[in-house]
Amino acid sequence: MSHSAFADASHVAEPSSLTPLDEARADPEMREIAAMFLDLAPKRVERVADALDAGDSVACERAAHSLCGSANSFGAPLLAAVAGEIEREARSGDLDLVRVLLERCRAALADLQEEFSDLDGSPAASAVPEPEQADSVDDSPADDASAGCAYRVVIADDDADVRAMMKHLLAGGPFDVVASAQDAKGAVEAAVREQPDVVVLDWVMPAGGGSRAALEIGDNVPGACIVGVSSYEGDEPRMDMMRVGARAFVPKEALADQLVSSIALALSL
Repeated sequence: MSHSAFADASHVAEPSSLTPLDEARADPEMREIAAMFLDLAPKRVERVADALDAGDSVACERAAHSLCGSANSFGAPLLAAVAGEIEREARSGDLDLVRVLLERCRAALADLQEEFSDLDGSPAASAVPEPEQADSVDDSPADDASAGCAYRVVIADDDADVRAMMKHLLAGGPFDVVASAQDAKGAVEAAVREQPDVVVLDWVMPAGGGSRAALEIGDNVPGACIVGVSSYEGDEPRMDMMRVGARAFVPKEALADQLVSSIALALSL
């Protein structure tokens, strides 16, 4: 396949019956990442509540989007669905309905915490710092066996647990995650600095979003394979990332099943 071909994740891999949260029970590294998600989820819910109390519909929408994206990525569909409803209603300005939905969101979170209580409270669920700029996620050099064949990857997402999960998923393929960022500006800086083979960009994140970052990366790292991800429904995220040169796009609910295979397809591996 030509590098100009666009890899549609929906045609790459059959979905697994196990969610990342299910897999965490058997995978120690994934267990730590899942515990991070379970620790951050209540904080994200309370950010929605704080924004609602302040009457700030924009902050409410952003907080709900963060919760929806991480819940989708980790395979918590009920929590993701309610967070998505909050996001849409906050965008429309109906904060009275958001208040009703917030109680449903808290109930969905409580059910999730009960189901995966064996994962919550792991040492990894302690405070998770959010870096302010592009941050190195692997300071150790690649071993001799993989250094010559690994594709260098930069990942950018404004949620720390989603970044951690993507790094974990890519460790299962011929990839070396050399840097990560929490916003578009950091993504561009990391890409220019590292000159990676692949850049994975969340469509919506601070400082311009994935499409803006993709344009700048395309100008400065013209050989990089851009891969978009998003928790937004509909065709707009996919089409927007295609417009700015992405070779693949993966919905966040499909990351666990399709991130590695979609990148491989885009690289014609």
